[in-house]
Amino acid sequence: MAQVTTGTIQGTVSDEQGGVVPGSEVTITNTETGVSRTVATGQQGRYSVPNLTVGSYEVHASIPGFQTAVRTGITLTVGSVVVANLTLRVGEVTQQVVVTGEAPIVETSQSSVAALVTGDQIVDLPLNVRSFTELATLQEAVVQFRNPGGTSTGYGQQISFAGSRPDGNAYLLDGSDVNNVYNKVPAGASGGVIGVEGIREFQVLTNTYSAQYGKSMGGQLNAVTKSGTNELHGSVYEFLRNDNMDAARFFDNASGASKPPLARNQFGASAGGPIKKDKVFFFGNYEGFRERLGETILTPTLSARARSGLLGTSTTPVAIHSATQAILNNEVLVPLPSPGGRVSTDGNTQEAVKSISQPTNEDYYLARVDYYPVDSDSIFGRYAQSDSSVLFSGRVFRNNFEVPNRFATIQQTHIFSPQWLNTFRIAFNRSSNLVSNPILPGEEIPSSLWLNDLADQTFPGNQQFGNISVTGAGVPGGADRFSPRFLTLNLWEFGDDISFTAGSHSLKFGGLFKRIQYNAQGGLEVRGVYFFSSVSNFLRGIPREFRSQVPGSDGVRGLRQNSVAFYVQDDYQARPGLTLNLGVRWEFVTSPNEVNGKLSNLDNLDDAEVRVGNPYFENNSLKNVSPRIGFAWDVFGNGRTSMKGGYGIFYDQIIYNAYALPVYRMPPFMKQANITAATAAEKTVFWPNAFDQVKAATSFVLNLQTIQGDAEPPRSHQWNFSIEHEIWSGASLRAGYIGSHALHLGRLIDNTAFTEDAGDGRRVVPGKEGTRRNPNFAEIRMREFDATSDYHGLAMSFKKRLSQGFQTQVSYTYSKSMDTASNFLGQGETFQNSQWSLIPEDPDFDRGLSAFDVRNNFTVNSTYEFPFGRNAGGVAKKVLGGWGINTILKLQDGVPFTAEIGFDRAQEARSNGQAVRPDLRAGASTNPTSGVSSGCEDQLGPAAGTPLGTPDLWFDPCAFVVPRLGYLGNLARNTIIGPGLISWDFSLSKNTRMGETFNVQFRVEFFNFINRANFGETSRTIFNSSQNYIEAGRVSDTAPARQIQLGLKVLW
Repeated sequence: MAQVTTGTIQGTVSDEQGGVVPGSEVTITNTETGVSRTVATGQQGRYSVPNLTVGSYEVHASIPGFQTAVRTGITLTVGSVVVANLTLRVGEVTQQVVVTGEAPIVETSQSSVAALVTGDQIVDLPLNVRSFTELATLQEAVVQFRNPGGTSTGYGQQISFAGSRPDGNAYLLDGSDVNNVYNKVPAGASGGVIGVEGIREFQVLTNTYSAQYGKSMGGQLNAVTKSGTNELHGSVYEFLRNDNMDAARFFDNASGASKPPLARNQFGASAGGPIKKDKVFFFGNYEGFRERLGETILTPTLSARARSGLLGTSTTPVAIHSATQAILNNEVLVPLPSPGGRVSTDGNTQEAVKSISQPTNEDYYLARVDYYPVDSDSIFGRYAQSDSSVLFSGRVFRNNFEVPNRFATIQQTHIFSPQWLNTFRIAFNRSSNLVSNPILPGEEIPSSLWLNDLADQTFPGNQQFGNISVTGAGVPGGADRFSPRFLTLNLWEFGDDISFTAGSHSLKFGGLFKRIQYNAQGGLEVRGVYFFSSVSNFLRGIPREFRSQVPGSDGVRGLRQNSVAFYVQDDYQARPGLTLNLGVRWEFVTSPNEVNGKLSNLDNLDDAEVRVGNPYFENNSLKNVSPRIGFAWDVFGNGRTSMKGGYGIFYDQIIYNAYALPVYRMPPFMKQANITAATAAEKTVFWPNAFDQVKAATSFVLNLQTIQGDAEPPRSHQWNFSIEHEIWSGASLRAGYIGSHALHLGRLIDNTAFTEDAGDGRRVVPGKEGTRRNPNFAEIRMREFDATSDYHGLAMSFKKRLSQGFQTQVSYTYSKSMDTASNFLGQGETFQNSQWSLIPEDPDFDRGLSAFDVRNNFTVNSTYEFPFGRNAGGVAKKVLGGWGINTILKLQDGVPFTAEIGFDRAQEARSNGQAVRPDLRAGASTNPTSGVSSGCEDQLGPAAGTPLGTPDLWFDPCAFVVPRLGYLGNLARNTIIGPGLISWDFSLSKNTRMGETFNVQFRVEFFNFINRANFGETSRTIFNSSQNYIEAGRVSDTAPARQIQLGLKVLW
């Protein structure tokens, strides 16, 4: 899987009459390091020099009888192919004709949809958390989710490239795989990939990239680290912000809460230079991140009336169970409502407002050495390390999230001849994730309320209290249900790539071997979880369900897997101005094995027992052959207008992100008890001591989490067509179409109950509640690979290369993404709503907008250095010169989500009943977010005329009704569009030269400069088990308000 970390310079040498000059000697020299390569032109006068490190170059062409032609000012970027044609004039070879100028801005040799983010953009644009991956979202067809993930998906920006899933992308550092333990962006606990001072530039590949790229069928983010040069350069910097300079969030003001405190410091230093001139170079970078973030948490706790047993408008209190009363008396578990907190329409809940500090620490290190022992050899080694942690705030308890990452690469390049070149690479990626529930001051829970009788030493230093989920209320909640948890990925990578140039052909071929070691240790609701379908049932002590890990279960696994890839790529110049990009890739992965044989799976749905032992599932990846074809046409032959298009087949590998959770959650090694009134021998769920039923081992059946045993690997067909034109020197306009169709995507199904066609187009569950497809088990969660997706997008961009102190890029995408499932996770941290499929045998029943569909996405980024004082001298230049502004603007439509029912109306006996959708009221809109509510006060819903599209009522729950008993709702999936985004980040900088060596830069950065309330998730559960409306449509969080950051850098 040779990933491009270099670039190519190619062109034609001709005489003044336009005739080609074969046999010319062409020398390419890196002006930063002094390293050069020499080739000869072929019979057609062409030359091509691949695998050049990124940097500044000049090209010399000479042959006896002609003057030497020199082209200077060439900037070679990652993955680029620069065309540098040279014209020889008759004369002495010792004479030189020098032409200065960058290569054309229009790409005329590659058909892929790709964009470059330059080093100037990385260091100049205002970046929140100083994470360079944020700049990927400024490109066409790239969408970022505002929900940054969490303890089950990893922190960091969750990104979709042209309709891809967030875990279907590849993140590369110097050509090596650095995806995290969830196969996503390798962010630390800060939420970003810090260390931007060590990144030279990166390339974003969105669609139909060449056969050199694999593993994932989504986007490829290809970053290259800085290396030293013959001159010593470096920087020292610090950025700080605090709440004294910030605005209050919307809900701080609305709830009357004081602005939470904030203190953030980001600091570090970098340096690079020669160890031995023209031979050995070094570069190093350190960055530290310290933040104490105050957050306002809005929790729908029980109101004063509900605490006394008075529900809704009733004047007769319900009898409160003694165990429930003991929990109500504990203000950690059930905080008192705050004065001014919003009250639900049924009066049962009222918001409790509290401020909490979320401390985050991260340290990032990078070291790189480049060595050129002889002209034909080059070697580099790079090591990067990040250690980070965050004490994640929650409604009740807090999770400690630790992310240690280690990335190392060694690469050797050898030139056998001007036509043959070989690159060999070894890389190692260790990505880990540790989640725990520390007992913090003020969060101690007495053992009498633990809801279990597990010994305290089971979780030393962790919360012992279980978890309680009440439909219609945000409390009591409890500790993280799946922690403590530790996941570690060890990824070894060995790759070899050969480049061969012959005439009109530029060939690359190679192979890659990866050894995947995935180690997991986790629990499965170890402390126990109670589910109540309403506030009334919670008060009376009537659980709907209890789930817990059976004592003695083993959650330790060690998975091993191999990945192998081979590819051939030929960029063939069919005729002058027309390049064909032809390639094919074969990539497969073995089925995972567990080092101690602790694997099990359910091969057939009606099997009475699970199959134990290796392999985990069948290997169907041996037929993963991926052809790629494209063209790039220089329409008028002047390098100013290109027309290009491409098509390819791409695959996702079924690796650790697909089986990370189910692999350690299967019997007989891990047992999860599921107790309901229908399955328990006692025909009831004990409260608060259902653990007694678990220990009795006669009152429950086991839950399963399986993966399809004969799954086909996910496959995507991708295509694109675009036209780009240079409208003036250094500025271009591009318009194009991007499309894809994906098959065999993973989805999460619950193979519990049957459904059938009711005869009127509706789906009904036959039989009585508790009917199961396989009576030997309770819930059977399966990862099935039969979902599909489609993406179509119109992508337009304008870009102006940096000149005269100004650069800008404008991107706009109008797109539509549809699928039958958007993720594996049942309740997403990445997405707003549940991702369960409702009918196991019919994935198309859930076809709707993708959870990451964004119809309109518009971004602008610009940097500008004011011309004031450029020609001044003395004090005037110091004061007036060096001022600049940098800005990022984002305008984005909201993402879709689904209205859901809070109980098992369809009587499917599934524990995830919240995934069931309601019926649409006759004549109502499927996206009722504008105008006013139609009113449903008779069921405790909003009054008629209540405005919609507000944080108190984003959508109208009265547009939906409860389906008939036993029926699935007729509302489609993902019909409601959430709040959009308008964000403007802005910075003002002042550069002051201090002598010939040093430059001092002061920066003031404004994030969310216009202080817009960008609303977050919307509550979407509409009905409780009494068929009354609960607080659906309410927004309870926003993105940060305006924040101001000060920065100081010293550069040399």
